[in-house]
Amino acid sequence: MRRMLRRLHTRVRSDAEYVSLLQQRLPSLFQASLHQFAPMWTATADVVAEATLSQPQNMLDLASGAAAEPALTLARRFSGATVVASDSEAGVLEMAALRVSEERLADQVELQQIDMFDLVALGGSDGDAAIADVVTCSLGLFMLPPADHELCLRGVRKLLRPGGLLVATVWDRMALMELGGRCVAKALGRAEPLELPYDPTCLGHGRADAVLRAAGFKLLDGAGDSAGVARGHNQTHTLQLDLGSVEMDDAWMLGLLSFQGTLAAVQQQQQQQPQQPQPGVQVGGVYERARLAFREEAQAAGWIEAQSRNVVVRGLDYRVLVGRRPL
Repeated sequence: MRRMLRRLHTRVRSDAEYVSLLQQRLPSLFQASLHQFAPMWTATADVVAEATLSQPQNMLDLASGAAAEPALTLARRFSGATVVASDSEAGVLEMAALRVSEERLADQVELQQIDMFDLVALGGSDGDAAIADVVTCSLGLFMLPPADHELCLRGVRKLLRPGGLLVATVWDRMALMELGGRCVAKALGRAEPLELPYDPTCLGHGRADAVLRAAGFKLLDGAGDSAGVARGHNQTHTLQLDLGSVEMDDAWMLGLLSFQGTLAAVQQQQQQQPQQPQPGVQVGGVYERARLAFREEAQAAGWIEAQSRNVVVRGLDYRVLVGRRPL
């Protein structure tokens, strides 16, 4: 079997072939891998169940993405609540709508196009737009520029009714993005790891506490709050992601998901302005070099399982943020 899998890459694909393959495979691969994030969504729902003062009736999930999560997990846990799943992109909401339909939760889960920057504007207003008992956000806050974090959270607080709850998850460490930056740098012949336009851990390691307090939230730590409930703030958890066999394209395509846009931009530029190979850059297109670099870096990180040859990503540490709008 391994010999057969290795034959898949005896002929190096061109960039154009990789672009076609990515278009065909990446959406379904992304959907198929989503279930591995379920422990994070369950952790969010567990905190909501512990910390809400009464059964929530209206919940808003920000940056729900194509997975429509944790909105769907919340809807299953709180069958009497209306849950709004939101995202800034209409195309993403179309994919989320399919998941809502597949889960047969369309009567309970609504879809709305909401941009996090709209909350920044709301955070600076004087009006009160309280509509929700609970607001959740799974790994969405760090996508905003740090200068906008407090304003966005002020907007979230205004959306919450007095006593309402915010539950968010943020990365403490995102080793997959760290490795991805090294891989893409190798593919481009750069010495330094490539950086994302945002820092995935900028609100991790307790750094969010000061921002939450400045936005007017009461933090609900392990000691509980004035109501005698609510544990969970700054609890830390770890995920593992199985990306599949290192011999298959699925693993590197998923592993470099956050950098596919960068690779595509480089490929288009090279297509328009062909250049001579640079010293230190391997033969082959940018996608082939990225694939080879991913395999090398995954091996060096100890992520390739000896028996299955699957790439199992470790070093995905996240924490749960829990705050209440004061009564």
